[in-house]
Amino acid sequence: MRPKVLLLIATLVHPSALAAQQPIPEWDPRGAVWCTYVITAMLGKVQETCLPNHATARASLADSLAKHRAFVRRNTSETRASLAAFEAQQTDLQGTSCQTLETEGWLRMVEDIESDPMSYRAEIDEILSVDRKPLWNPCL
Repeated sequence: MRPKVLLLIATLVHPSALAAQQPIPEWDPRGAVWCTYVITAMLGKVQETCLPNHATARASLADSLAKHRAFVRRNTSETRASLAAFEAQQTDLQGTSCQTLETEGWLRMVEDIESDPMSYRAEIDEILSVDRKPLWNPCL
């Protein structure tokens, strides 16, 4: 048998065969707060840039972003300054057109929040309802 096939069989038969080599990503069944934080910040930037007349989405996203910041501050050692830098890095749209963002589905997400802000707010409130270490996985 080929070495790759043997490795695959060994992994399937005994999953711990690779565990020492690759760390298992931390997983949060309640929702990945770092992931939703980044998505929320990005949606806010997209709304501001491409859909400035969507006032309901703007208010919902601003509220969600404030809740994410407060959650992360409570559950980590992050500072206001470090979170501001994080958001700026994650939402840099330089060179990205609204057409590209539309093709990628970002505008549709903002429009969905505009049309049903209560559902969006309820989802975010549920994800942030229990204090815990913010994680990246499972990212949407």
